[in-house]
Amino acid sequence: LGALRALAMEGINKGHMKLHSDNMAMAAGATGAEIQQVADELRKLDEKTPTIAAEILESIRQNK
Repeated sequence: LGALRALAMEGINKGHMKLHSDNMAMAAGATGAEIQQVADELRKLDEKTPTIAAEILESIRQNK
């Protein structure tokens, strides 16, 4: 029961979602500072997909 409660806590979920967003950013091809930028934008969204990560990265690169 304690393990289930821990999994439901915001801290663990928040950390997992940050890692997931970072991984999606890297999978989309983000490098260096782009990883954090893409991940930050992904975390603002309800839906997170590789396609969306790639679109965010493209937008960041176009606005440089």
